[in-house]
Amino acid sequence: MANKRRYNGQSALFIIVAIVLLVVLDRTFFTEKKVTPPEPPQIIEVQQQNTQPPTPAPPVVLGEQAKPEFASARNLSTGQIAVPQELPLWQKNAVASNVLRDKPRVALIIDDMGLDVKHSRMAMDLPGPLTLSFMPYAKNLRAQTSYAISNGHELMVHVPMQPENAKLDAGPKVLKVGQTPEQFGRILNDDLDSFGGYVGINNHMGSKMTQDHAGMALLMTELKKRGLLFVDSKTIPASVAVDEAKKAGVPFAVREVFVDDEEARKPIEGALQHIEKLALSKGLAIAIAHPRAETVEALRAWLPTLKAKGIELVPVSAVVTVPAATESPR
Repeated sequence: MANKRRYNGQSALFIIVAIVLLVVLDRTFFTEKKVTPPEPPQIIEVQQQNTQPPTPAPPVVLGEQAKPEFASARNLSTGQIAVPQELPLWQKNAVASNVLRDKPRVALIIDDMGLDVKHSRMAMDLPGPLTLSFMPYAKNLRAQTSYAISNGHELMVHVPMQPENAKLDAGPKVLKVGQTPEQFGRILNDDLDSFGGYVGINNHMGSKMTQDHAGMALLMTELKKRGLLFVDSKTIPASVAVDEAKKAGVPFAVREVFVDDEEARKPIEGALQHIEKLALSKGLAIAIAHPRAETVEALRAWLPTLKAKGIELVPVSAVVTVPAATESPR
């Protein structure tokens, strides 16, 4: 009888558990879940837009000092464009000039720069573009030449060369007749490595050196390798520098007027009037002056008057002659 009661109790418990399980299963799997329907999309009234493609932005205009890294030369006989070549230094470092060649132009070089710091600074503050040629043994050349560039001037190196008069002191590291190629190259490299950012060189003194074909050939070979131009200060009529520049394919120019052979205001003003006449009659005048008090004062008064006279001031890089074999599109 006890066994029968135990059996009936277990059966009742089994039935209760089964009912609970059925209820749970029914709620879990068979009861329909409530799903919140998505809200209908909000309708926003949009005005009709212009379907034309947007106007492209205007091209960026580069400043005057910006230079292209490469240039292409067109062969005029075939019309073909050569493979782009890197520009030489005389063009990379040139101050830009948009003056047409048919306009009367003046290129004014002030050399002996950097030694007399006070008057060199006064020359750098003149309106430009001037071409300022710095002595390679002057002090603080990087600071001085950086200031000159920031004022819009073009740079050259004023390389000391042997004069005919042995009593004249051309300074240290002078290029001389009869030096071995190694000696010549070492001195020239020291001079050219004294600062950067220049377009070429002109000779300091050099009345003996510039008459020497061998020395000038060595010089022009190195200038050609470095991509530099040469200005003959023309300290002696018998100079052969231009002949050797042509052979080597080095761009060149020749000084026509010394502004301040006499360090007095009246002769300086007379030289400036001569420059004007040359520019108006020939279309071009290339002159050399020096950083001296009287010269700077005369130039400060004279330079602003040129444009009204129909004369344009240009850097020397804009007036060099480029030998035909190396002529570039600039």
